Parts: sequence; structure tokens; C-alpha cells
Amino acid sequence: MAVRHVIVSDISGSDIDEDVHARVVVTDHPSLRGSAVELDVSADEAERFQTSRIDLVTLEIHAPGTPKRHVAIEASAFAGLFPGIDLDAVVEQARKVAASSPAAARRPRSSATARAGRIDYTSADHAGSLHRGRVTEAEAAYVRDHLDDVNARLSANGERVIDPADPKEKARYGF
Repeated sequence: MAVRHVIVSDISGSDIDEDVHARVVVTDHPSLRGSAVELDVSADEAERFQTSRIDLVTLEIHAPGTPKRHVAIEASAFAGLFPGIDLDAVVEQARKVAASSPAAARRPRSSATARAGRIDYTSADHAGSLHRGRVTEAEAAYVRDHLDDVNARLSANGERVIDPADPKEKARYGF
């Protein structure tokens, strides 16, 4: 008896031979709730994604009294936001932000340094702040038990506040 492995395109529903099988990982999409998804597609279908290109400008907006916001805008629309101003030149002359350096973020730390610099997200000073790791039950319990205090601190720090009605926050903190 033989077993046949068949790959089917998530887009067209057609069978895909292994020699033309491509994977497309969608890392950010309005319908996603936190994790990337993978699509099985043919090489021709994958080519359509590669020929579609939009230059995006991504921004973090830190405004008083509001949570930090992430915005993506098409580069041509960004350039036209302020008529008469060359925003490309403004961006080129702007001060650098060391904390956003991707190279610095990837730089390995020794395990002793990593432990010493580790933030306790179950503490009153950090519970509810966005971070890369998973939310532990201890952090979720603290946020549920002290939601008003946590939101007051987050708002004062210019971070997003936690909305217990938001499905993503419900899943994250167990509301």
C-alpha cells in the first residue's frame, strides 16, 4: 500500500506538485489576532504577491493623553500629508532613536545579563504592558484584579489601555 501526499492551494483549491509548491507566511493582517498564518500556494500564485509592492511608512505615535498607536501609511500618501513640506528631507534629518535599532534588538546578551535585566510583568510597575513573551497566569491574574490601576498607569505612560471587551485582550488576560 502507498500513501500519497497531496498539497492543495489555499487560494485556488488546485493540487500543487511539490516542485512548484510555495509557502506564503502572512505576518500582519487586520483579520489576524496575534499570530502569523501560512498559506500553501503554487509558485505562480506566490509570484503575484511578489509583484505587488507598496512602499509603506510605519509610525509609532506618542501623543499626550492617548495610548501609543502604530500606523502604516503608503509612502506617497505620507509625502503628501503636509503640502509644501519635503517629508523625505525631514525624515533624513530627524534624530535617531537608538532603542528602535533592529541590530541592537537582535544582539545577544549573556545569560547573567539577561536575567539581571529581566522585567517582572507580574509587578504593579509592569503588569499589562505589552511585551514579547507570553502572558503568564500570574500577570493575567494581577491585571484582572487591578485593572483600573493598571489602566491608569498604562495611560499615564502613553501606552494602550486594556479593554476587557476586546476579544484579543479577553484571550490575553482571561476576562
